[in-house]
Amino acid sequence: MPNAPQTTEIPGQNPDPVKLLQALENPAMDTDQKKFNYLRGLFLEEADVDEYIQYLDTDEEIDLTGKQLTKLKGALQSFKVYLKPYLEKSAERIGRFDERLKKSVEELANPELTPEEVDQIAHTRRRVAKAMQIAKEPRGVKGKSLREAAGKAGEAPTGGKLEDKTEAEYAEFVDGLPLTMEEKEKLNLVVAGYEEAVATAKEMDKNVQVPSKEQVIAHIMALGAEMLEKIVKIMVKPGLIIEPDKSFTEMIDAMNANRHYDQHHNKKYEAYAREGYAWSGRPKKVSVSIMDMVQYPAVVPGQKPGKQRNKEQLRICEKYFRDNGMRLVSDRQYAVAMQKSLRAYEQAKENDEPNPEKHILDSSSRTLNILTIFNQEHNSDVSKVACGCYYLKDSGSRVVFGCVDPEKDYMNRFCGRGAVQVM
Repeated sequence: MPNAPQTTEIPGQNPDPVKLLQALENPAMDTDQKKFNYLRGLFLEEADVDEYIQYLDTDEEIDLTGKQLTKLKGALQSFKVYLKPYLEKSAERIGRFDERLKKSVEELANPELTPEEVDQIAHTRRRVAKAMQIAKEPRGVKGKSLREAAGKAGEAPTGGKLEDKTEAEYAEFVDGLPLTMEEKEKLNLVVAGYEEAVATAKEMDKNVQVPSKEQVIAHIMALGAEMLEKIVKIMVKPGLIIEPDKSFTEMIDAMNANRHYDQHHNKKYEAYAREGYAWSGRPKKVSVSIMDMVQYPAVVPGQKPGKQRNKEQLRICEKYFRDNGMRLVSDRQYAVAMQKSLRAYEQAKENDEPNPEKHILDSSSRTLNILTIFNQEHNSDVSKVACGCYYLKDSGSRVVFGCVDPEKDYMNRFCGRGAVQVM
C-alpha cells in the first residue's frame, strides 16, 4: 500500500491545487481522518480554508476541470466542519498542559519531596514540554502554530511593551532553555517564591503596591536566555525580593516592628544600623530583583580576604558582578532579603525543623563571622565599607548593619552577593 503523502508546501504560498487533489486521492488516503490530518499541515484556521477556496474560485489558470474543482472544494468544506471542534479540543488540551506545568512548579517547591518524586515530576515536565513545543511549531501556508490557532499564543516577549505571562508559559519557556534540570529548577523556584516575596514586602510597608505575578514573570522572561543562564550558574540560590518605596532606615524600623527571631520584645536586640555611613534613601518606586539567597556566598574570583584592604575587596566584588550583568547587592535589597530569611527561620522553628538557623543569611557568631558587603558604585571615594549580617549571641541575637574602615582587612569575613533588578 502506498504511503500517505507529506505536506511540503512553502509558508506564504497557496498549495498547488493539482498536487493537493492528487494527494487527497492517493490510495493511502483511504479515510476522512487521514485526509484531515494531511490538511491540518496546510490550514489551521477556517479563515485560511475560506481564503484558499476563494483562490480556487478566482484563479483562471488552475489546471483542473470544473468537476475536479468541485471535488476539491467539497473536501475542504468537510475539513472546515472537522476543524472547529478540533481546535476547541486542542485549546482544552493545551490548557491542561499549561495547568500541569504550573502544578509541577508548585510541587517542586515542596522541600520534602524524595529524589524519586523529583525525578517523576521532572519526567512529566519533559514529556509535557515536548508536546507544548510541537504545538508552538509553525506549520501550513500561513506559518501558524497550533497554539496560535487555538487562541493560546504563548511566546516569550521579544521587545516593546511587556505583556503578562502565566506560570505555565514561564515553565514552558524555562524548559526550552539550554540548561541542566537543576538550573531550570532554580529558575522555577524564583517564580514559586513570589507569594513569600510579597508577604515580606508587606511587612516592610503594609501599603506597598506590588506588581502582579504575571508582570514579574514577563520581566524575568525578558531578561533573556543569556542573562538567566548567568543567574543560575553564578547564584547558588536565586530568590525573588520586592523592595517597597521606603528608605533603608524606614525598612529597619519595619523589621523591628515585625521581628521573627528570639527576644521579640527586647529593644536591646532590635536590628540596627551604625552611624557614620550614608544609608540609602527612598527610591521613589517599588523594585523587584533576583538575588542570591544562599546562606554563605563564596569568595568571588580575584577576592583575597586577609590579603586585601576592605575597599579593594569591595571594588573586586562590584566589578565581578557588574562584568556578569549583575550588581553587588545594595543595603535595601539586603534588608528585604534578610527579613525574608528570618520569616523562613521562624516558620522552620514552628515546624520543628532541625537547625532552623540555616535559613538565615550570614548567621554569624564569634567563631563564624560572615558579612555581606553592600554596593557602593555610586561613591567614587569609599569612606566606609558597609555590610550586614545576623549576629548570634547566647544572650540574644540581632540583625546588624555595620560599616568598617576601608583601609583595614578582615580574614574570611567579607563576601559578595549578586542581584539582578527585574523591574
